Amino acid sequence: MSNKVLLIGYPLLLKKMCKCLYVFGNQFDFLIESKYKHKFDESFPDYTGNVFFITSFDDTSYTDYFYEKSYDYIFSYIFSLLIPSSLISKALKGAYNIHPSYLPYFAGPNPYFWTIRSNVPYGGLTIHHLTDKFD
Repeated sequence: MSNKVLLIGYPLLLKKMCKCLYVFGNQFDFLIESKYKHKFDESFPDYTGNVFFITSFDDTSYTDYFYEKSYDYIFSYIFSLLIPSSLISKALKGAYNIHPSYLPYFAGPNPYFWTIRSNVPYGGLTIHHLTDKFD
């Protein structure tokens, strides 16, 4: 059963997620921050599918690109921009954020730093429904 999936976030981590989802025959589009284009190119050197690089959701090319798209699932993992509800609503079966800490502890950016800084001897992650608010 193949699903259309939009992966949003940091390329090196998305690559690991992609490997897990690929075995089910899923099709992928990517939404990557422009500052990580070189990381995407390194992580997915042979990828020929749809990739959109973004600096801001105010960019009209973003609106044009995603206007008629829909996905079965959207997954976000390490993305510093606030994802608008207009994009979240493109997920027919679910939109999820993966946050690399146990929420509500170490919410926001740099949870790895705060986990180490606080001398917490364990780590984890939280998967939650994506909203148009930061976790």
